[in-house]
Amino acid sequence: MRDLTEQLRQRYNVKASSGVFVVGVVAGGPADRAGVKAASVILEANHQPLRSTGDLEKTLNKSRPDENILLMVQEGAVKYYVVVRPEGE
Repeated sequence: MRDLTEQLRQRYNVKASSGVFVVGVVAGGPADRAGVKAASVILEANHQPLRSTGDLEKTLNKSRPDENILLMVQEGAVKYYVVVRPEGE
């Protein structure tokens, strides 16, 4: 994951103006199981807007190891929510 920059927005034709750009997803990992895809943008985590990877890290660090994380994701013009479950779930 990377901070969403103007270069990434242009290269991947990203509609979002801020958020966390998903470079890749680990096959079988929590994000993959939730349906997050490479080149999408995470806009929110647990209803908190994300401007950087640091914002996402803060949200993840505040959560309990067994707690689900609600993400708002954007692919092209489509926005949707996914629930990311911990590894053991």
